Amino acid sequence: MRTAPCRNRHHTAALAVANHEKDLERTRERVKATLEAQEGRVTERSECLSEVESLVSRTVSAVRNPVCLGFGLSKSEQIARAFSSGARLAVVGSHLANVIGEAWEAHRGDRGEKVVSTFGSAVRSLCSSS
Repeated sequence: MRTAPCRNRHHTAALAVANHEKDLERTRERVKATLEAQEGRVTERSECLSEVESLVSRTVSAVRNPVCLGFGLSKSEQIARAFSSGARLAVVGSHLANVIGEAWEAHRGDRGEKVVSTFGSAVRSLCSSS
């Protein structure tokens, strides 16, 4: 009678391993699909940059008021391109809000100076090539 419980345990362990392997494979497939989608978006986004620069340049030449550019600016190169296209202001609010949020979560016990320091570093990095 002892063999039956032993078989059940081995069978249960084998099923658990098989299910785990299936979960790993599904996760690998999701990661691969996500990476492929990101690569596609990066390619799409870089192709759109020249169109955006052209649109900003045309807008700047068509209006008297300063043009502000925002939505998705998070790198110094993007800011430099915004200014070279004629924008007078580059809005990076969401990027800086994300930086503050990440620093807030990372430094739960000692937030004060570390959050401000992280914010300052983020601002300096955005200004590096502008």
